[in-house]
Order: sequence, then structure tokens, then C-alpha cells
Amino acid sequence: MLHTPRLILRRWQVGNEIEISAQYSYATNPDVTRASGWAPYDDIEECRSYHDKVQAPDPECFAIILKRTGLPIGSIAFKPLPAAQKLPDGGDPAACREVGFWLGEPHWGRGFMPEALRAMLRHGFENLGLSTVYARHFLDNTRSRILLEHCGFAYDHTEYDNSFPSLGEIRDEDVLALTAQNWRERRKQLNVPDAPKHIGSGAYWGSDPTIAKRPQC
Repeated sequence: MLHTPRLILRRWQVGNEIEISAQYSYATNPDVTRASGWAPYDDIEECRSYHDKVQAPDPECFAIILKRTGLPIGSIAFKPLPAAQKLPDGGDPAACREVGFWLGEPHWGRGFMPEALRAMLRHGFENLGLSTVYARHFLDNTRSRILLEHCGFAYDHTEYDNSFPSLGEIRDEDVLALTAQNWRERRKQLNVPDAPKHIGSGAYWGSDPTIAKRPQC
């Protein structure tokens, strides 16, 4: 469980109907889902199935809970890098993750996503010992690009003709990266203290990441 001034990041809970209802209310909005590479849910049963079978069992998929209400407003997760991901010479795929996230539209523009992403990065670099975190976004998703750069990510490469079956589309994506060294240097410049290492878990998207939808940026 990760805490920020306004948020709690915690594991999703199997069978939690309040969570399922909240997620469904946001994930029927194409402005939320399409930027993440998947189509809006057709019905709440589809949402429930994904929540209980994919999202909740994943130890590195966190609900973003608004402290004021105790309700989820989005999601953020680490997952293994795609098999085709190219790393710098000497890069260890086991020490790298990709971060993805989505936020319900009523909560856009309030700084919640940077707050959640900073907490997730701290978890990854300090508690999981990651060396690099990657993130990706569609080329026209300028909101995510601004957010990622604000949190220290820098352009790494562009991937062309990626397939998104849920959308029935082929899209190009920019991939950005943030190394542990750059993250620590950035925090030192901002004079942010380190946190105690009190959280530990396996940093995997799921037992079979190929079946999971991809909540990206």
C-alpha cells in the first residue's frame, strides 16, 4: 500500500463490487479507454471479469484510491517489457518495467496522476530495485507526454505499426524511459528525502501478460 497526500495506491480486491462499479463508470468513456489502447466495456460483466481474473490477482496493479471518498478513481501498474523491447547494451530486462495508468475523466486536471506516478516510481526504484522504467503513449496523446516528461521521463524511441485488437487499429507509439540514476539525481535536486524500504512484492503484470489489456497512458 502506497500513500500520498491525497491518494492511496493498493491492490485491487477480487469480488469488490464497489470497485467494479466505480471502474465500470469510468471505463465506458472512450476518452479514457482509447488512449490506453482498449475499447470501452460493453457491459458490467465484461468489467467484472477483467477486474477479478486479470486486474485483482496482479501484485503490481494498484487501484488509485481518493482518500477523501475511499473510492477508486483510476489504476496504475507495472508490467514486464514486451519481448521485442530493445535495451541498451548490458541492460537487464528483469530489472526493467513498463508503467501504465488511466484516470477517470472527472478527476483530470487536478494533479492526481502525477501524484500517483511519483509514488509508483518511488516504489519501483526504492522497493523493487528497478534500473529503468519505461512508458508509452500514442503519438497524438500530448497530455500523457507532458505528464511523463514532468515526472522525469525522456524520449527513448518510436514504435511503428503496433496492433491493438480491442480497438481494431494499428497505431504508432513513442516510448519514454526513466533510469534509477536520473530519478535519484532529480530527487536530489528537488531535495526530496528517501523513503524507508517497507514494501516488497514481485513486480509482474500477471502470470500471462499477453491476455491482459494494456492500460497505458
